[in-house]
Amino acid sequence: MTPWRPGAGPVLGRTLAALDFRAALSVGLAPYRIGPGLRHHLAGRSGLLAMLAVPGPSLTHSVFGGPQPPDQFAVHAHPLLADAVGRYTDRAF
Repeated sequence: MTPWRPGAGPVLGRTLAALDFRAALSVGLAPYRIGPGLRHHLAGRSGLLAMLAVPGPSLTHSVFGGPQPPDQFAVHAHPLLADAVGRYTDRAF
């Protein structure tokens, strides 16, 4: 087994393509310990997305009196990140 090295992608692809026989590439993932710093970072980003995913006060109330609409990226991304915050408590892959 040969460990993956940064920049090995093009070389690996050419090497596999040049073989005279069929070959398979297997990828193994090792668990990564989730520390308090990453959990705090993810929770902070989740909170920011939660705030952006709902209508807010007008940023230009003197010109356009209506509320600020929800950010569509935040609407879709917040549930995914909130789920990750709940799952990433010890180890992740």
